[in-house]
Amino acid sequence: MYDSVENPLRKVTGAALHNPLLLSSIIALSARHLANARLPFLQPGEASPSSAWCSTDRTALLFKHKTLKGLSDAVQDPKLRMMDTTVASALLLVFLNLLESGRDDWNTHLEGMKSIMSQIEVPLERKGTSSQGLGLCVTGLRDFVVRQIYVIEVLGATYTNPKMLLSPSTSPATVTKLLQEKLEHSYLGCPGYILHALGVFSSCRDFLVLPGLKSEKDLEVNIERACSVLTCTEKFDSRAWAAALPQMPSAPVHVDELDILAEVYKIGAQIFGRRVIDALVGETTAQNKDLLVHRLVGLIREIRRNDNLFKCILWPMVIASLECCQIEQKEFLTDCLQRFWLETRCLNVMNAEAILRKRWQQEEGEGSAPSQWIFKIGRLGGDWLLI
Repeated sequence: MYDSVENPLRKVTGAALHNPLLLSSIIALSARHLANARLPFLQPGEASPSSAWCSTDRTALLFKHKTLKGLSDAVQDPKLRMMDTTVASALLLVFLNLLESGRDDWNTHLEGMKSIMSQIEVPLERKGTSSQGLGLCVTGLRDFVVRQIYVIEVLGATYTNPKMLLSPSTSPATVTKLLQEKLEHSYLGCPGYILHALGVFSSCRDFLVLPGLKSEKDLEVNIERACSVLTCTEKFDSRAWAAALPQMPSAPVHVDELDILAEVYKIGAQIFGRRVIDALVGETTAQNKDLLVHRLVGLIREIRRNDNLFKCILWPMVIASLECCQIEQKEFLTDCLQRFWLETRCLNVMNAEAILRKRWQQEEGEGSAPSQWIFKIGRLGGDWLLI
């Protein structure tokens, strides 16, 4: 959310000076960002990028190929695969995927990181990290990586085919501890409880697509579980959460801003949760009538004035876009996506707009139940990481 000298990614950059694989990952990420900075936001039907951009794109792909080869070699090496810097390199490739498309490859890197992290039990200083000259550059790196794995896993699961992520997620006890983070360590600013709620809702959705017959008892358990978590989500106090966060020593942050950010994620989670419950009980909730979507769009309009926080809300913007019905809302949110592209240069937002246009066309043509997008969005061209 906020950049400072405490930004963990800046410390990763320092660590890269002593680790060729980590350095290669950063160069690949930088090359892709440079290529994207020269790419306009193409509207449907517009001409393809220039040949000059295509050359820059090829250069970025070469750096990516080199990094993937290095990561592949590292995970084959029993010693290298156990290093935090190897996992950090894989995390940077997830970020690279956001810049490239936000499609499919991110889940492969995520599952790989989770597999490696599950095998790393030796304390950081015992793995020879300090002796390699990294010193304080990687202090806290593992905690940062585990936090991002959890955030990406939970938010990513909402826009993918059910059960796409296979291995168990981070343990609740670990997550509770890790999400008590400093503002300057926060990637998106989604409150920990909201992430927990989204994980429960995704699990209940996945239950519906399991092969075989579902017993009435199992169905009732999932309905009760989803309804209970939705009730707690509705009661979540965004302002209290924002006020309790430790302030940054370098610059004060207004509680009002963080309150709005938390509320945006809270409402997005409420909408997602209600759609899951709709699917569980076989009914449809009129989201617009209870003003949830209207309020979400209004808060997005407010947070758009804050450059730092606006870059954190792609996930709730997509929720709002999937649910909105009014032409004015769709136009506003489309404009927000284009602004998001200019701020971040992540190609996943361009794909988000294409997905939403396809979804809106399907709505007009099919008239399917509103809750069905929780199943269908992962079938609109791939498994998407829209954060």
